[in-house]
Amino acid sequence: MKPRAYYLVGLLVLMLAWVPSLGLAQGAMRVHIDYIDNSKFPQVDTYLSVADGDGLPVESLTQDMFTETEDGQAASLVDFSSIQKSAQPLAVALLMDTSASMWSKVSPTPLQKSVEEAGSFIDQLGQSDQVTVIQFSDQASTVFPLGSDKYTAKQALGKLQPGQNQRAQYDAMVEGVNALKGFSGRQVIVIVTNGPDTGLNEVHSLDGALTAAQNAGIPVYVMGFGNALSLRQLDQVADGTGGFAYIRQDQFGLQSEFDSLLRLLNDQYRLRYVSSLQANNSEHTLEVAVKDNGEEDRTSAHFISRSSTIPVSMPALHDGDVVGGIVSFVPTVNWPSAAVKSLDFSVDGVTLKTISAAPFEVDNWNSTQTKLAAGIHQFVFKVTDMAGNTGQAGVNLDVEPPITVKITNLTAGEIVGKPVSISADVVPLKGITVQKVEFSVDGKVIASPTVPPYVAVWDPTNYSAGPHSISVTAYDSQNLFTAIQKVTVISEVGSYSWVIPVVLVAFLALIIPFALRAQRRSRRPKSTPLSGGQPRLREVEGMNPGQVWPLGGSEVRLGRKRDENDIPLKGLTASRHHASITYEGGNYTIASLSPDNPVIINNLPITDRQVLRPGDTIQLGETTLRYEQ
Repeated sequence: MKPRAYYLVGLLVLMLAWVPSLGLAQGAMRVHIDYIDNSKFPQVDTYLSVADGDGLPVESLTQDMFTETEDGQAASLVDFSSIQKSAQPLAVALLMDTSASMWSKVSPTPLQKSVEEAGSFIDQLGQSDQVTVIQFSDQASTVFPLGSDKYTAKQALGKLQPGQNQRAQYDAMVEGVNALKGFSGRQVIVIVTNGPDTGLNEVHSLDGALTAAQNAGIPVYVMGFGNALSLRQLDQVADGTGGFAYIRQDQFGLQSEFDSLLRLLNDQYRLRYVSSLQANNSEHTLEVAVKDNGEEDRTSAHFISRSSTIPVSMPALHDGDVVGGIVSFVPTVNWPSAAVKSLDFSVDGVTLKTISAAPFEVDNWNSTQTKLAAGIHQFVFKVTDMAGNTGQAGVNLDVEPPITVKITNLTAGEIVGKPVSISADVVPLKGITVQKVEFSVDGKVIASPTVPPYVAVWDPTNYSAGPHSISVTAYDSQNLFTAIQKVTVISEVGSYSWVIPVVLVAFLALIIPFALRAQRRSRRPKSTPLSGGQPRLREVEGMNPGQVWPLGGSEVRLGRKRDENDIPLKGLTASRHHASITYEGGNYTIASLSPDNPVIINNLPITDRQVLRPGDTIQLGETTLRYEQ
């Protein structure tokens, strides 16, 4: 070789040693869809990596530089963000070349240095990240299955030994794809090699390996070093899967390339949009294009318009909880708010309200306006999103009046003759404050206490004798709710202004019945004597003990009402029209006029007419009569 040729070769060697990395497609921007999160479809999150020609992340890109389409239709982004060290878990298939070329007499050997830098790469993976180690020489085999035990993975690396002088790299790629299947998260394959694929007995070809990686959406990154590499082959592997090939002159530059790969894996962009598709579990195509400084790249991937049940819960309420008055229901909807279409609020199967805009909650529901009966009712909150997904939460609640009022010391019909303290129990539900309680008599307020105990004094002597309506009304602090109880009592006294009317009424009440009775008696036929003497009733006990009531031929009525009966009876246990005595066929017979309050003769109630016999004892209310002749 001529001296000039030696000079040129030497200069080339120096240049190669000085250049830190000879990545493929220098200067070309490359975008790759790392992962599509459709777990909350119709919200779609697309995670992207954008690399420059050296395999380093392209930073500081803005939303206007990205275009995203769904089945060819433009998607409107609702969120754009740059992510550093994403919390999204990562699974790495680490493919280690263990062919004979990875051994040398000089330490560290290419394999030793590869193992060292690959171990450092594993150390920098996240806690939730997983790794599998696959070696390949004449054939591919897994030495550490996919898992998160980084320490054991590094131990498996340290046990690798050089094998045959063949490289079944394509079989290793397919084994890596299969190892990552089922992992929910981002997936990548990293190949560490110093030569081209030379597997003579391989099952898979380059096209087969590329197809497997492409169908799984897994990018392949190549850590290549040495002079025996096939740049064309590496370009097909990396470019065909959306990955990158990092090329070094020897194994001593691997650390720098692993660092570049880690930067690229940790720097991502997330594009979020809400799909217009229906959630029917069909496949669709998503494409992303990026433009920056005159450079452009685009990539696509498939995703499923996944149907789901929207998670809805009511953590603040439990079955049996008591509610009433103004109630706000705030369901927890673990779903993108931008994707939610409506919230239906129903009680006992009847929809009361549909909310079609955020916030999706039922604010200030008034139980008194719905007019539900007190007791248990079923409340259901159903959420529907833009894609037709639904979810609901139900709870059985005890609906009660916001305030309850009970008069504790007066009962209906009670007779009151002197001043009385009217007491009331007023009980509000939790969260409701009682502002005041009004005590009224015949519609006129007599007291308005604002704090318990709720008591008012009523003097019946200032009112007319007779019935009076007592009411107690409670009001809440916002004047939204009232509760009322009424009771009618009887006043047996009155003011002096009412003496004359009362006396007059009493006089008429006495005179009129006597006049009517005298009129009736004047119309009675003369009594018919029976053998043994004139028939009669002697009052043993009652309103007029010792009184003798002669019986004639006409009907004789007995009852509590004086002006409507011939013989008045004593006590509230006597009926208004209790019994009648008639003369039939030579005998006097008695019959009950009130089926529920029978006449008692000789201590036995009668159910039908009965002939009276001398000496019979007749019991009617608190009056006892004896039949005599």
